[in-house]
Amino acid sequence: MKITELSEQTGIPASTIRVWEKYLSLKVPRDEMGNRIYSFEWVEYFKRVKELVDQGKGFEEIKGLITPPEAAEEETENTELTTLQEELTGLQDDFTEVKEEVGGLRVEVGEVKKQSVGLREELTTLQDTLTRLQEEITGVNLEPVNTVLTTLQDKVTTLQTELAGVRNEVKTLQDENVILKKLVSQKQNIWVYIFGLIGVVLILLFIIGLFSKIISF
Repeated sequence: MKITELSEQTGIPASTIRVWEKYLSLKVPRDEMGNRIYSFEWVEYFKRVKELVDQGKGFEEIKGLITPPEAAEEETENTELTTLQEELTGLQDDFTEVKEEVGGLRVEVGEVKKQSVGLREELTTLQDTLTRLQEEITGVNLEPVNTVLTTLQDKVTTLQTELAGVRNEVKTLQDENVILKKLVSQKQNIWVYIFGLIGVVLILLFIIGLFSKIISF
């Protein structure tokens, strides 16, 4: 099987398998194209490696605990070429991941640009409105307005104080609700205990009656 199939059967990413092969100094058989070829024994081996890694074991310790499967074929004579092919495969995988991430970033940038254009239009509209209002209020006596604003601020302060009181009352009610739930739970447990005792008493009465009949017989 290929590394992708091994990854599916073990649940270990292919990139992780390559890293573990490096740190565990594994000699995996390859075909004439330099691609890894795994037997079914490698599935159990990598599953066991994953268990040991999850337990916090180091790679040097893992080497001494389990033995990798024997290579079914001899390694390719051109070791350097094989290593380069392996690194190239890893780079291709990394490049694919980077391309996907860049594609996602481009989409996000496009959305941000659209939002930016919309925000700029809204800002321009707000600036125009503000300019118009400034022109309209020029020369207007603002003392009545200031008085109204002061009154509103006082009312807001009062409402905030009342809201804080309401929040405290809600907190108190929530605490009382928790206590009531505990009491109800305790009562339910008591009823269960009572019914259990009643059942035991009935069984004892039945046994006593049975013994009485046996004795009288």
